[in-house]
Amino acid sequence: MSQLPDPLKTVSLPVSTGDSQSEILILDGRGRLVQRGFGPQSRFDLEEGIYRVKVITGTESQERPVVLTQSTAKPVVFAPADFASAAPLAGTSTSHEYHVAAADQESRKTHVKVGSGSSLFFLVRDWTPIQSERKHRIVGNPAEGLSIYAVSPSADRKICDLASSGTTNSYGDPWTACTVAVEAGVYELRLELPTGEILRHSVVASPGWQTQSFLFIQPYATQSGPQWRADLSRTSVIMTGVGGGFVPNEPMLRVAELAKVRLAKRTSTGRKDSSRPLLPEEMRKLFREKFMNPMLGIYGAHLLLLEKSFDYPLFRDVVGNLRGMLGNHPDVEALALRADLLPHPSPFEEPPMLSRSWFLIMEATVDRPELVTDSLAERTGEGLSDGAWFVRRSTQPEMVDLSTTDYEFSDVEAALAEELGISKVIRRMGRVQPAMAGTADVQEMQQTEQEIQTGMNSTRLRSMATRFGIPAPQLRGVLGNLEQKLNSNPKLPNLKVTYE
Repeated sequence: MSQLPDPLKTVSLPVSTGDSQSEILILDGRGRLVQRGFGPQSRFDLEEGIYRVKVITGTESQERPVVLTQSTAKPVVFAPADFASAAPLAGTSTSHEYHVAAADQESRKTHVKVGSGSSLFFLVRDWTPIQSERKHRIVGNPAEGLSIYAVSPSADRKICDLASSGTTNSYGDPWTACTVAVEAGVYELRLELPTGEILRHSVVASPGWQTQSFLFIQPYATQSGPQWRADLSRTSVIMTGVGGGFVPNEPMLRVAELAKVRLAKRTSTGRKDSSRPLLPEEMRKLFREKFMNPMLGIYGAHLLLLEKSFDYPLFRDVVGNLRGMLGNHPDVEALALRADLLPHPSPFEEPPMLSRSWFLIMEATVDRPELVTDSLAERTGEGLSDGAWFVRRSTQPEMVDLSTTDYEFSDVEAALAEELGISKVIRRMGRVQPAMAGTADVQEMQQTEQEIQTGMNSTRLRSMATRFGIPAPQLRGVLGNLEQKLNSNPKLPNLKVTYE
């Protein structure tokens, strides 16, 4: 009788990192994923062999080879990684001492006073490595084109230009800082680009809090060459008590910034319902103990929503705590749509800061058409930029000629035509000429020309509203306009949208 082979022996491999949000990947000799975990400490039971341990912290990664046997198993220890951040926090790779000092000092001053009870702080800066040959990449002020507005359904009121109202220093990598004392509410940061486009991003001032926005600069293409302006897509947002100022060594600020980086990655890929945890157990414990960092709570709540194994009780606790800290905050109220807390969120008059928050609002408009006011729908129907932040573009919509006829389609209508398969039919009609086509092709084309039918149930409408960033009632209107344009042109296929 043959003996069964001995079971493979496993070896325990401890891995330590400098951050609880560091993701630990165990890869085999061929680079295939074997196991994964979170810092600051994880233990992996592995078969003897050759592995690579990879640690991802924010935008940075570290990696080490490991030959694992019973006699050679030793803990693998990684130091905290210096990751890129627009906020000059301690332990980040994109900070100069004079940027840290500027954030510390200028955030405690008041450059513009238009109200009381809350505060907005902005630091706009360039950054280049110290060892590089330093050349000024910008001429003028880093905050050029940036301004703050108070926005209401009736009128927009300009508060100040950051370049002229703040403090600027051109030593080394130049920076501009500006603190604005305001009443609690939602304000708008606007960036006028050299091309004439205007980018808009909401900045929320909460009672008793200072909202700090940190921005790098980036080049924008023009006919005369690149011009440098603020990069709204990589903004870092921190909240501290009014008068507290910027504290670069605060550990929870680093944790919050890493949570934002993880959320930005999920937003840019558009992936939902992660099959693996997105929050380490250490952060979940922090949330259960009533955290005191608002932005960490907002980022963490969004990450909880993206997990397939949704921890609903913890999510409700986080949102309830955020409401208690910040009051009526659009990003918190967007999360409250999924928390089933009382009072239920009122119709939104101002947009949130985060793209994910806007997506939650768009989903909810399918069942609550009144959730977005008409004035807000008009202000946000200008296009959505990529990234973590909900940045709108103020431009005239580009007209796309799909038909080479007298009918043109807005960029949104063209995108919907592509989504519904209409563009494909139009392109095929242009390629297949009846005189040259076979009988089957002509019959298919004639059937297509008569009518394209598409059903729109609540699930599909919710998905399209989220993807295009358009409230469900307005999306229905755009679909109706597209339907009318197609059906009025005998050279184009007809469209019939039915709602279930």
